Amino acid sequence: MAFENGDLAIDYIGETIDNYKRDRTIFSQVYSLIPVFLNRPDWPHCYDELDRTIEMILGNSLTGLVFEFTSRYLHSEEIVWPDDLPDSFFRDLSTFHTVTKDLVYQFWAGRTTPLKLYSIAKSSDHPYGKTLIRFIRMDGVNLDLEVDENDINTIIRLLKGIINNDENE
Repeated sequence: MAFENGDLAIDYIGETIDNYKRDRTIFSQVYSLIPVFLNRPDWPHCYDELDRTIEMILGNSLTGLVFEFTSRYLHSEEIVWPDDLPDSFFRDLSTFHTVTKDLVYQFWAGRTTPLKLYSIAKSSDHPYGKTLIRFIRMDGVNLDLEVDENDINTIIRLLKGIINNDENE
């Protein structure tokens, strides 16, 4: 694997390592910030502000940490970690990557293709025979629908018509 900045972890995330040595709660501090930004009415347009705020805590931006280091090199056997790395750092960084990577990926996809479909989720309220489906866009905007079997069949028929380019659907 070719490394852009060499094979020393310190050359990529040295400030995060130093900040972690001073305060082992830095990742927890970031976890507490994320919902604040996700619940803002201007999300995802406030992502850059979140990124700068996280950089003040971690020493690296969330985007830089996830895109430029953890996604590429975290589990590489070729990366050389400092000898004085706290035992819990690698575990905490791995957990942080797992928790935040989807947020970063969804944001970047949402920024470049905000109206594309990200996911469809379903929940059922069986005692009342109701099913709720949620269409989630890349920018995090949701459309929730209460549907029954007929509604679902109609949606399927309409989508098949779109795929087949049927003008009558």
